[in-house]
Amino acid sequence: MPIDEVSWTNLESHSCTTYATREYVAELNISPWNPQRTKICMSTLMVVHDRPHLPSRCEYCSGTVVGHFAINHDKPDCVTHWSGYKNWV
Repeated sequence: MPIDEVSWTNLESHSCTTYATREYVAELNISPWNPQRTKICMSTLMVVHDRPHLPSRCEYCSGTVVGHFAINHDKPDCVTHWSGYKNWV
């Protein structure tokens, strides 16, 4: 990858946010002084589970551009499962 190419790094899986959806967070390797950093962040794709995603939001934290991704496929651990029904009366 060329040194000036923008890409996501340090991808981390976070908690389930809604039914079947998990939040992922990644850092964008872009200069924090770039005045277009938010626009570039919101338009840079990241591939998770072989599918491209755009961030749902971007923020600037301690000199790093961070993208948040809501991934709602291949997340069975974020789905509620019910066991058998018991009448406790």
